[in-house]
Amino acid sequence: MATMPACSPDAAARYDRTAEPLMAPFAAVLVDAAQVRPEAAVLDLICGPGFAARIAAERAGPMGTVVGVDHDPAMLEVASGHGAGYAIEWLQAAPDHLPLTTDSMDVVVSLHGIGALREPRPVLTEARRVVRETGSFAATVWSPVEANPYLAAHQRALGEVGAQGGLQALQDATGYGSDELIHDLRGAGWHEPVSREVTLRVRLAGTTAAAAERLRGMPWGARLTPDEALAAARSVLTALSEFAEADGSLVVPFRAQLMHAYP
Repeated sequence: MATMPACSPDAAARYDRTAEPLMAPFAAVLVDAAQVRPEAAVLDLICGPGFAARIAAERAGPMGTVVGVDHDPAMLEVASGHGAGYAIEWLQAAPDHLPLTTDSMDVVVSLHGIGALREPRPVLTEARRVVRETGSFAATVWSPVEANPYLAAHQRALGEVGAQGGLQALQDATGYGSDELIHDLRGAGWHEPVSREVTLRVRLAGTTAAAAERLRGMPWGARLTPDEALAAARSVLTALSEFAEADGSLVVPFRAQLMHAYP
């Protein structure tokens, strides 16, 4: 399997609920940068709960086609639950064996999905197969953990509670950067790959309970016990204290690399 292990239904629902404040702003940037036009055929590759697919559907309009592909049935179940008002086809499939015809898509987007792959190049090769010669590819991957205070705080907190599996999951999700993606895109037959860093400031609830729930919603925190999550959350809030607002919320900068490439 090219991707990380599948989620339980509860974990997928928690991820959708807790990651939305972080992921939705990047999804909007990704789809805007991909220049999804009315009537476009768009593939959201490794779509998760569909953050990018829903925005792409808005841009493509009623005459467009949006397909979200993920290997995880729990994520797709959550994605389909947002279905009202969106004409999106959700497909469960391995991302390196897409059930799509050759040259059928105008745009392929992936919101932090490529970074979750154990073997990115076969997936990127398959994405190249399904995109038209006039099409494009756009994706985001996280900037290094040390450039992301939120991720760095999670890394420190997981270490403090002895969550070695969580630390490995965080590394797996964030260790693949823009240089590796450029290399793999070229190897998969894409041309002119370029990246630029995007910084977004995201407002988050600053309570311990909210921080614990967000941590448990991420793949690297999903196996924490409630007590471990609370202890880790207190560590996270201490590390992010410089971003605290007068109302108790946090406004934290998140940094990602936005990648483009062409057939």
